Amino acid sequence: VRFHLGMVLLDLDDLAGAKEEFLACLAVNPAHPGPRTQLVTVCQRLGQPQESERHAAELERFKPLRQRLTAALEQASARPRDPEALLAVAEVYREIGMPVAALPWVERALALAPDNAQAQSLRVALDAAGK
Repeated sequence: VRFHLGMVLLDLDDLAGAKEEFLACLAVNPAHPGPRTQLVTVCQRLGQPQESERHAAELERFKPLRQRLTAALEQASARPRDPEALLAVAEVYREIGMPVAALPWVERALALAPDNAQAQSLRVALDAAGK
């Protein structure tokens, strides 16, 4: 919703408002390429070349993580009862900076394998990140 609002504001040439909405999107999902791509352009138009370059660099930095997430989600879909496949998704979400999205994957892995040390360790790390 906020991405679409940002696009509307961009169409209305409200660059500051669009920037605010795109930044709000990244607070939820820092790896999402849509708002990040728009921020590159918006910051350029606002005369903020360093911030534009930072967003362009972040766009590139997150690209392999997005690819890993896609692959992990496909594996988890193909093997929904495999704790390792579920934990691979959780790990990528954690690396992206989305502990809330990672947690259900860890909990599912723990439901399938309560003694899984990797799942237990990741759960502790996510709990600490959420505090």
